[in-house]
Amino acid sequence: QTRMDFAGRTLWEDGSAVDYDDSPAAKCLKTGEEQGPVTMGIRRPDGGISWGVFSAVPLKDISNGEATGIVQTFLDITGRKHIEDALRESEERYRKFFEEDLTGDFIASTDGSILACNPAFAAMFGFDSVEAATYSNLNALFTDEHSFKQVGATLRERRKIEYHEAVGRRRDGKPVHVIENLIGLFDNGLFDNGLFDNELFDNELFGNENNLIGVKGYVFDNTAHKALEQQVQETAKIEGLG
Repeated sequence: QTRMDFAGRTLWEDGSAVDYDDSPAAKCLKTGEEQGPVTMGIRRPDGGISWGVFSAVPLKDISNGEATGIVQTFLDITGRKHIEDALRESEERYRKFFEEDLTGDFIASTDGSILACNPAFAAMFGFDSVEAATYSNLNALFTDEHSFKQVGATLRERRKIEYHEAVGRRRDGKPVHVIENLIGLFDNGLFDNGLFDNELFDNELFGNENNLIGVKGYVFDNTAHKALEQQVQETAKIEGLG
Protein backbone atom coordinates (compact mmCIF):
# COMPACT_ATOMS: atom_id res chain seq x y z
CA GLN A 1 0.00 0.00 0.00
CA THR A 2 1.27 3.47 -0.92
CA ARG A 3 0.37 7.00 0.15
CA MET A 4 -1.79 7.18 -2.97
CA ASP A 5 -3.78 4.14 -1.76
CA PHE A 6 -4.55 5.92 1.50
CA ALA A 7 -5.37 9.36 0.12
CA GLY A 8 -9.10 9.83 0.77
CA ARG A 9 -9.75 6.08 0.71
CA THR A 10 -8.85 4.77 4.17
CA LEU A 11 -10.70 5.75 7.35
CA TRP A 12 -10.94 4.99 11.03
CA GLU A 13 -14.11 3.69 12.66
CA ASP A 14 -15.18 7.22 13.63
CA GLY A 15 -15.15 8.22 9.94
CA SER A 16 -11.98 10.31 10.04
CA ALA A 17 -9.31 9.82 7.36
CA VAL A 18 -6.29 7.65 8.09
CA ASP A 19 -2.96 9.34 7.42
CA TYR A 20 -0.49 6.98 5.77
CA ASP A 21 2.11 7.61 8.49
CA ASP A 22 -0.39 6.40 11.11
CA SER A 23 -1.15 3.15 9.29
CA PRO A 24 0.19 -0.15 10.70
CA ALA A 25 2.31 -0.67 7.56
CA ALA A 26 4.05 2.71 7.75
CA LYS A 27 4.60 2.53 11.51
CA CYS A 28 5.96 -1.00 11.19
CA LEU A 29 8.50 0.10 8.56
CA LYS A 30 9.49 3.13 10.63
CA THR A 31 9.87 1.44 14.02
CA GLY A 32 10.74 -2.09 12.98
CA GLU A 33 8.16 -3.33 15.46
CA GLU A 34 4.97 -5.31 15.01
CA GLN A 35 1.86 -3.12 14.70
CA GLY A 36 -1.85 -3.75 15.18
CA PRO A 37 -4.33 -5.14 15.17
CA VAL A 38 -6.35 -2.03 14.27
CA THR A 39 -9.68 -1.66 12.49
CA MET A 40 -9.77 0.45 9.34
CA GLY A 41 -12.13 0.89 6.41
CA ILE A 42 -11.22 1.14 2.73
CA ARG A 43 -13.56 2.93 0.37
CA ARG A 44 -14.27 0.82 -2.71
CA PRO A 45 -14.68 2.20 -6.27
CA ASP A 46 -18.45 1.66 -5.98
CA GLY A 47 -18.57 3.98 -2.96
CA GLY A 48 -19.05 1.24 -0.38
CA ILE A 49 -16.65 0.58 2.48
CA SER A 50 -14.83 -2.66 3.20
CA TRP A 51 -13.80 -3.02 6.84
CA GLY A 52 -10.86 -5.02 8.07
CA VAL A 53 -8.57 -5.68 11.00
CA PHE A 54 -4.99 -4.85 9.93
CA SER A 55 -1.71 -6.04 11.42
CA ALA A 56 1.84 -5.64 10.19
CA VAL A 57 4.97 -7.68 10.99
CA PRO A 58 8.48 -6.50 9.97
CA LEU A 59 10.82 -8.43 7.72
CA LYS A 60 14.32 -7.75 9.06
CA ASP A 61 17.76 -8.00 7.51
CA ILE A 62 19.62 -10.69 9.44
CA SER A 63 22.94 -8.85 9.13
CA ASN A 64 21.87 -5.58 10.76
CA GLY A 65 18.38 -6.18 12.13
CA GLU A 66 16.86 -3.34 10.14
CA ALA A 67 13.36 -3.65 8.72
CA THR A 68 13.53 -4.06 4.97
CA GLY A 69 9.90 -4.92 4.42
CA ILE A 70 6.71 -5.97 6.08
CA VAL A 71 4.05 -8.64 6.00
CA GLN A 72 0.60 -7.13 6.43
CA THR A 73 -2.41 -9.24 7.29
CA PHE A 74 -6.00 -8.25 6.67
CA LEU A 75 -9.09 -9.86 8.20
CA ASP A 76 -12.28 -8.87 6.38
CA ILE A 77 -14.98 -7.95 8.93
CA THR A 78 -17.29 -6.04 6.57
CA GLY A 79 -20.24 -8.35 7.22
CA ARG A 80 -19.78 -8.20 10.98
CA LYS A 81 -19.55 -4.39 10.91
CA HIS A 82 -22.83 -4.13 8.99
CA ILE A 83 -24.53 -6.35 11.57
CA GLU A 84 -23.05 -4.37 14.48
CA ASP A 85 -24.18 -1.06 12.94
CA ALA A 86 -27.71 -2.39 12.37
CA LEU A 87 -27.92 -3.68 15.94
CA ARG A 88 -26.61 -0.39 17.32
CA GLU A 89 -29.17 1.60 15.31
CA SER A 90 -31.97 -0.73 16.44
CA GLU A 91 -30.87 -0.46 20.07
CA GLU A 92 -30.79 3.34 19.90
CA ARG A 93 -34.30 3.46 18.44
CA TYR A 94 -35.61 1.09 21.13
CA ARG A 95 -33.87 2.99 23.91
CA LYS A 96 -35.38 6.28 22.72
CA PHE A 97 -38.85 4.72 22.59
CA PHE A 98 -38.30 3.18 26.03
CA GLU A 99 -37.31 6.50 27.56
CA GLU A 100 -40.11 8.53 25.92
CA ASP A 101 -42.95 6.03 26.39
CA LEU A 102 -45.75 7.38 28.61
CA THR A 103 -46.41 3.87 29.91
CA GLY A 104 -44.27 2.74 32.84
CA ASP A 105 -41.84 0.17 31.41
CA PHE A 106 -39.46 -1.99 33.44
CA ILE A 107 -37.25 -5.07 33.35
CA ALA A 108 -36.82 -6.98 36.60
CA SER A 109 -34.88 -10.02 37.79
CA THR A 110 -36.60 -13.04 39.28
CA ASP A 111 -36.27 -11.74 42.84
CA GLY A 112 -38.10 -8.52 41.89
CA SER A 113 -35.02 -6.29 41.62
CA ILE A 114 -35.58 -3.55 39.04
CA LEU A 115 -32.77 -3.77 36.49
CA ALA A 116 -34.05 -1.05 34.16
CA CYS A 117 -37.05 1.26 33.91
CA ASN A 118 -38.12 4.38 32.08
CA PRO A 119 -38.90 7.86 33.51
CA ALA A 120 -42.66 7.21 33.38
CA PHE A 121 -42.31 4.19 35.69
CA ALA A 122 -40.09 6.12 38.12
CA ALA A 123 -42.52 9.05 38.26
CA MET A 124 -45.52 6.74 38.67
CA PHE A 125 -44.11 5.38 41.94
CA GLY A 126 -42.77 8.70 43.19
CA PHE A 127 -39.05 8.23 42.57
CA ASP A 128 -36.92 11.29 41.90
CA SER A 129 -35.04 9.56 39.08
CA VAL A 130 -34.72 6.36 37.09
CA GLU A 131 -31.53 5.56 38.99
CA ALA A 132 -33.36 5.79 42.32
CA ALA A 133 -36.04 3.41 41.05
CA THR A 134 -33.45 0.80 40.05
CA TYR A 135 -32.38 0.57 43.69
CA SER A 136 -35.88 -0.59 44.61
CA ASN A 137 -37.69 -3.92 44.36
CA LEU A 138 -41.11 -4.72 42.90
CA ASN A 139 -42.06 -6.57 46.07
CA ALA A 140 -41.75 -3.26 47.93
CA LEU A 141 -43.89 -1.44 45.37
CA PHE A 142 -46.86 -3.81 45.31
CA THR A 143 -49.18 -5.26 47.91
CA ASP A 144 -48.56 -8.69 49.42
CA GLU A 145 -51.26 -10.44 47.40
CA HIS A 146 -49.40 -9.36 44.28
CA SER A 147 -46.03 -10.76 45.33
CA PHE A 148 -43.44 -11.31 42.67
CA LYS A 149 -43.22 -14.98 43.60
CA GLN A 150 -46.88 -15.38 42.68
CA VAL A 151 -46.34 -13.50 39.43
CA GLY A 152 -43.44 -15.79 38.57
CA ALA A 153 -45.52 -18.91 39.04
CA THR A 154 -48.16 -17.55 36.66
CA LEU A 155 -45.60 -16.53 34.06
CA ARG A 156 -44.01 -20.00 34.05
CA GLU A 157 -47.41 -21.42 33.20
CA ARG A 158 -48.82 -18.78 30.84
CA ARG A 159 -45.68 -16.96 29.65
CA LYS A 160 -47.45 -13.60 30.02
CA ILE A 161 -50.08 -11.76 32.06
CA GLU A 162 -52.34 -9.31 30.25
CA TYR A 163 -54.48 -6.43 31.54
CA HIS A 164 -53.99 -7.38 35.19
CA GLU A 165 -55.21 -4.89 37.79
CA ALA A 166 -52.99 -4.39 40.81
CA VAL A 167 -52.43 -1.86 43.59
CA GLY A 168 -48.98 -0.45 44.18
CA ARG A 169 -47.48 1.99 46.66
CA ARG A 170 -45.78 5.28 45.88
CA ARG A 171 -42.73 6.33 47.85
CA ASP A 172 -44.97 8.60 49.94
CA GLY A 173 -47.23 5.66 50.80
CA LYS A 174 -50.14 6.67 48.57
CA PRO A 175 -51.76 3.85 46.56
CA VAL A 176 -51.25 3.55 42.81
CA HIS A 177 -53.89 1.59 40.88
CA VAL A 178 -52.33 0.10 37.77
CA ILE A 179 -53.16 -2.09 34.81
CA GLU A 180 -50.15 -4.13 33.82
CA ASN A 181 -48.98 -6.42 31.06
CA LEU A 182 -46.15 -8.72 32.10
CA ILE A 183 -44.01 -10.90 29.85
CA GLY A 184 -41.73 -13.65 31.11
CA LEU A 185 -38.11 -13.63 29.94
CA PHE A 186 -36.81 -17.16 29.56
CA ASP A 187 -33.29 -18.48 29.16
CA ASN A 188 -33.16 -18.66 25.38
CA GLY A 189 -30.19 -16.40 24.77
CA LEU A 190 -31.96 -13.07 25.20
CA PHE A 191 -29.50 -12.01 27.88
CA ASP A 192 -26.35 -13.31 26.22
CA ASN A 193 -25.76 -9.99 24.43
CA GLY A 194 -23.77 -8.24 27.15
CA LEU A 195 -26.55 -5.84 28.13
CA PHE A 196 -27.30 -7.66 31.37
CA ASP A 197 -25.22 -9.69 33.79
CA ASN A 198 -26.59 -13.25 33.98
CA GLU A 199 -25.54 -13.41 37.64
CA LEU A 200 -28.25 -10.86 38.43
CA PHE A 201 -30.92 -13.38 37.57
CA ASP A 202 -31.66 -15.58 40.56
CA ASN A 203 -34.00 -18.55 40.03
CA GLU A 204 -34.27 -19.36 43.73
CA LEU A 205 -37.86 -18.09 44.01
CA PHE A 206 -39.06 -19.76 40.85
CA GLY A 207 -36.93 -22.87 40.61
CA ASN A 208 -35.43 -23.97 37.32
CA GLU A 209 -38.69 -25.02 35.68
CA ASN A 210 -38.93 -23.35 32.25
CA ASN A 211 -35.79 -21.33 33.07
CA LEU A 212 -37.56 -18.05 33.87
CA ILE A 213 -34.81 -15.43 34.27
CA GLY A 214 -36.71 -12.16 34.41
CA VAL A 215 -39.82 -10.15 33.70
CA LYS A 216 -40.56 -7.33 31.28
CA GLY A 217 -43.49 -5.17 32.29
CA TYR A 218 -45.68 -2.37 30.93
CA VAL A 219 -47.66 -0.55 33.62
CA PHE A 220 -50.48 1.95 33.03
CA ASP A 221 -51.51 4.30 35.84
CA ASN A 222 -55.24 3.77 36.41
CA THR A 223 -55.48 5.72 39.70
CA ALA A 224 -57.57 8.63 38.36
CA HIS A 225 -60.07 6.26 36.76
CA LYS A 226 -60.36 4.26 39.99
CA ALA A 227 -60.97 7.45 41.96
CA LEU A 228 -63.75 8.41 39.54
CA GLU A 229 -65.32 4.95 39.86
CA GLN A 230 -65.26 5.23 43.66
CA GLN A 231 -66.84 8.69 43.49
CA VAL A 232 -69.64 7.38 41.26
CA GLN A 233 -70.25 4.46 43.62
CA GLU A 234 -70.41 6.74 46.67
CA THR A 235 -72.83 9.06 44.86
CA ALA A 236 -75.02 6.09 43.99
CA LYS A 237 -75.03 4.96 47.66
CA ILE A 238 -76.06 8.45 48.84
CA GLU A 239 -78.83 8.59 46.28
CA GLY A 240 -79.97 5.14 47.36
CA LEU A 241 -80.14 6.21 50.99
CA GLY A 242 -82.09 9.31 49.98
